[in-house]
Amino acid sequence: MKLTKQELIQVTEQAEFSFFFDLIARYANIIVSIFGLITNSIHLSILTQKSLKSNSVFLIMAMIAFFDLILLFSLLAADILYILEYNDDDYCSGLHYYEFGIASIFTNLFTIFSRFMVMWMTVAMALLRIISLKFAMSSWSEKLSKPSTAYLILLIFAFLGFSYCFAHYLLVYNIRKTPDFFMCDFPRHILTKPQYTLAGERKNHEALEFFNFLDEIDRFLQAFMYIFCTVCLAIFLRKRAKNRILQNREEHERGERTEGLIFVTIFSFVIARVPMIIYTLWIRFSDFWSPRFFITLAMTTMVIFQTINASIQLFICFFMSTPYRDVAKKMYFCERSNTRIVPSNQYAVSEAENYS
Repeated sequence: MKLTKQELIQVTEQAEFSFFFDLIARYANIIVSIFGLITNSIHLSILTQKSLKSNSVFLIMAMIAFFDLILLFSLLAADILYILEYNDDDYCSGLHYYEFGIASIFTNLFTIFSRFMVMWMTVAMALLRIISLKFAMSSWSEKLSKPSTAYLILLIFAFLGFSYCFAHYLLVYNIRKTPDFFMCDFPRHILTKPQYTLAGERKNHEALEFFNFLDEIDRFLQAFMYIFCTVCLAIFLRKRAKNRILQNREEHERGERTEGLIFVTIFSFVIARVPMIIYTLWIRFSDFWSPRFFITLAMTTMVIFQTINASIQLFICFFMSTPYRDVAKKMYFCERSNTRIVPSNQYAVSEAENYS
């Protein structure tokens, strides 16, 4: 459909604003990413202590922290690459110098893989806790609480994530040089230096559309599972609070539980991911005019929220978990820890006995 002159001006203005917004957001994201790399390094050093690794929840959290580090480093590298390219006089949206193109491919793949691992490992952690609470008296519930289960989950999701990224690399990326005197669409100018496109043929664009479709399914499943796990944990915590009031028993008498920590952790993911997931899906399947502009804003905002969320997990664990806090104090403040770390299935059994 041919646009009128006024519509063309409006589209151009929207494109200029979205690129400007994206650039400013990337500067902000660099600061948050550096902060997140520091906090997650401390977070991982605490979670890998022997006293915490015996608990499957903390072990999975250590895995999540590790992939958060990869994610933050990938986002930091991608933002720096983008800013360097954007500030070049010959910048053209969608094209790269060869070395920048290679770097962009690897940062994209590492971002996809680490984000996939973080999101689904978080869901797996919440599901394991919900199952152990629901079927606390069963023998297989005790097996799920063992560290071996966490390692098995890690292997399964790592295989799925690696397979997806490898297929993405083979089918989507095809570096091709642009012709001489190529006319750039945005900003509108003729290139003075040779640049490269990362998906040079029609089959690569078709593959990209297919992977975008898979990403949308993945986002939908993530949103559903986050909401489901949050609701389940909220219901359990509400029942536990009522039960504690009726029995007039203090929390410390029954040991340290992790469901409150998991609830706050996954709720932070709900805040960081679900609204933007729903919004981007709505934009994708609606007839909203000029969706590319709004998708750019939504995706940029979602990345910032995700970076912030990855950067604050240290503080969530510190304020929500006594064992974690005691280990942190012992490591960094030379305080002696008196907290006993109990396997998570014992909490579930205790809770089931209270409800029986």
